[in-house]
Amino acid sequence: MKIFVNDKERNVDAGLSVSLFLEQSGIPASKTIVTLNGNALQLKEFIETKLNENDSLELFSFVGGG
Repeated sequence: MKIFVNDKERNVDAGLSVSLFLEQSGIPASKTIVTLNGNALQLKEFIETKLNENDSLELFSFVGGG
């Protein structure tokens, strides 16, 4: 199915959770802020939230520096 990640189209398996999407993409969930269709998700929601056709994910990663 088709979803959008940071405004780029991606094809993923139907029924994929946000958590599994991040894992398969090599993105550390604990260091990532996720919004789904404009709504911020808490880390504990990543496992239970399933992606649907045409969903829009925005991913923001923490970057350390000094």
